[in-house]
Amino acid sequence: MSAFPEAPDFDLEHIFGPTFTGDQSTVDRMEENMKAAKVFAEVIQRNTPRGADQSDAIRKVREALSSANSAIALGGRLRLIPAMKPS
Repeated sequence: MSAFPEAPDFDLEHIFGPTFTGDQSTVDRMEENMKAAKVFAEVIQRNTPRGADQSDAIRKVREALSSANSAIALGGRLRLIPAMKPS
């Protein structure tokens, strides 16, 4: 719960809950990322006033978690599709 009475009640357990599958090493690394992201989101929720900036900050933590776990899932091999050449 936030120190600010008007803070929204984000369900951080749901947002940062485990949803991973794969080998144990992959799951462990993704879960560690999730736990760290949740702690950071809790700090943001506790120390910032309710509003668009707080929501945006928590959203960006979620986006960073998604990117980090995508890097794990892809084995660090993000592939870009080459630009289509006109015929």
